[in-house]
Amino acid sequence: MSVPIVTVLMAVYNGENHLRPTIESILNQTFKDFEFVIVNDGSTNSTSDIIKSYKDPRIVLHDNKTNIGQTKSLNIGLNISRGKYIARTDAGDISLPMRLEKQVKYLENNSARHDFLEAVASFITELEKWANKIQEDNRAEQVLSEVQGILEKLANRLPKSKRDKDEMLRANVQLSECEGRLKTHEKTLKSLKGLADEWSMTKGLLKDCKTLVKDALKTTVEAQRKVEKDVVKVVQSEARSKKKKRKPKVEDVPTHLVAALQSCGINLPDDAQRAIQLFEDELLLDQVKRATYLALLAQFVELLEEEL
Repeated sequence: MSVPIVTVLMAVYNGENHLRPTIESILNQTFKDFEFVIVNDGSTNSTSDIIKSYKDPRIVLHDNKTNIGQTKSLNIGLNISRGKYIARTDAGDISLPMRLEKQVKYLENNSARHDFLEAVASFITELEKWANKIQEDNRAEQVLSEVQGILEKLANRLPKSKRDKDEMLRANVQLSECEGRLKTHEKTLKSLKGLADEWSMTKGLLKDCKTLVKDALKTTVEAQRKVEKDVVKVVQSEARSKKKKRKPKVEDVPTHLVAALQSCGINLPDDAQRAIQLFEDELLLDQVKRATYLALLAQFVELLEEEL
């Protein structure tokens, strides 16, 4: 088995959350001549299983029975390392694809000029920051594309001449006027709504009053008719009882029959005619007397028929 140029050395303890990106960033290096020595420092989670899931022959795994700390674990890793150069990484670090290539090239090209050159260092990007950077770049491209689309739409909507600007100003003025009219209409509608509510209440009261008046008139008419019928019955009853006991008096003769009597050669005294006239005047003011008058008229007609 050939000796690798580089040994990538890592000690890890319970690093399951960030371990895979670190291992994959090393295995995906453009420089391929390396071994990856990983010392599992007695992890109590799935760290060892994650490392063993990679079948790459360049991975050399050493499991500590107990947790002894990073320094001692790294010393164990150094003892089993075979590479000419040692490259350090930790769980959670992300190595850029050309890291080992650039570092080895620099060491190989400069070791002859600098006898004291024994190590080189490079910037190590933390997983979270590097991942966030990638996400931010992707998001930035997406946002930039969206912004460009929005700007194009706005550019199409923006006024392209002074006439368009004047039209926009007039449109704004008209909009303000419409808003003012709308507020006025809202106030008017509110007032009309109040009047409608009041009219609805008044209409209900008028309906109730109409019903009451109608009932009162009905009751009054029925009472009046009943009184008239009762009076007619009483008068007719008295007339029948006195029919054969007396002759009709001059006061019982209606005015419109006086002329008929006179045409037959029967003249009534002046005082009798005046009495009849006064009697008819009172009939206009008294419903009871009116009923009596009608009854007497009927009685007189019957008597007159008998005499003739």
